[in-house]
Amino acid sequence: MKQSIMKRIILFFCLYLIVSSSQGQVLLKTQLPVSGLVLKSQLWNLSLVNTSAQSLNVKIEMLFTNISNGQKIMSGVSKVFRLPRGAYQVNPGNVAPVIYNILSPDYNLNINQDGFLPVGMFNVCYTLIGSSGDAAAVPLIDECESIEVEPINPPILVSPADRDTIDVSRPVFNWLPPAPASSFNNLSYDFILVEVVKTQTASVAIQQNLPLHFQQNISLTNLQYPLALPELDTSKTYAWQVVAKSGQSPIAKSEVWAFNLKNYNKEILQKTDPDYYMKVKKEIDASFSVCYGLLRFSYNNEINDKTVFVKIFDITNAKQKELTLDSSAINVEYGENFKQLDLSSEAALKDKHIYLLDLKNSNEEHWYLKFEYRKPKTKL
Repeated sequence: MKQSIMKRIILFFCLYLIVSSSQGQVLLKTQLPVSGLVLKSQLWNLSLVNTSAQSLNVKIEMLFTNISNGQKIMSGVSKVFRLPRGAYQVNPGNVAPVIYNILSPDYNLNINQDGFLPVGMFNVCYTLIGSSGDAAAVPLIDECESIEVEPINPPILVSPADRDTIDVSRPVFNWLPPAPASSFNNLSYDFILVEVVKTQTASVAIQQNLPLHFQQNISLTNLQYPLALPELDTSKTYAWQVVAKSGQSPIAKSEVWAFNLKNYNKEILQKTDPDYYMKVKKEIDASFSVCYGLLRFSYNNEINDKTVFVKIFDITNAKQKELTLDSSAINVEYGENFKQLDLSSEAALKDKHIYLLDLKNSNEEHWYLKFEYRKPKTKL
């Protein structure tokens, strides 16, 4: 009986020596890409070196955590595979299938083998667990690395376009979100608008000048220049930029774009003349006028319609709003028609807002005139 117990003790001691000797003789080195780390599968590019006297049965455990607060985001466990003596290159193929466990609901992740990683700064830690023969598996080595996951595309500015000249003194700024959308946690944006002086580039102005308008934590991909701020000046150049944030942490900046405002001073003098009629055109941005209560326009009726129909939209904000008119039908004759709409009694029209006149004929063609409404001054 004593001999049997002694044999078991000796066998256990020998197994312990084999496993413990292997712990100090296995090296693990991460081979994660310096840039372009975006997929879960890319986390499994590792190099192992087994300097022990025998091959080992091993598996790899991975833990993915937020570097700023230590929050555990997800873990992964590879299949068990044979680690031969010498150097061994680990890749996503020879550790699959990996079993993932999502540890935080704050990130839009799933348990699929592939998929995008969240964007931000993280720690990724690996533990190699292995054994020799029938011995119990034990941790052999740990290795951690700090990584940064960047978006494939930063936010993309849309309008006002770069170096564009716009005709709205309170523009709506539009942009596209960074990609891929599934990589972000509570995506939001910071917006900055500055004036550009003559000696500066737009990028330098964004970095050095005090903001004319700065707004944080915008959940939408557009922003209306506030009515509470002074109108933008036609004699100045402006630059703007958007910073995308994931979970309140900045993760990507857009390009810096610049724009100017059209100066309509000379045209306004002409277009407020009682005899001046602005021609409607098929391009939305081709015609612009200023209306002081009475909107005058000309339309060439080449198809000999008897009636055309007009609509007016408030396009000051990103979401267009159609105005309700007393009558949308206008009688016309063949050839050039000079028409006018008395908008002074339309209570829905707001001072210094930008509107779009949309004229449609029987051929379903649309003709446009963009105008800025100025409230008529009350006579004393």
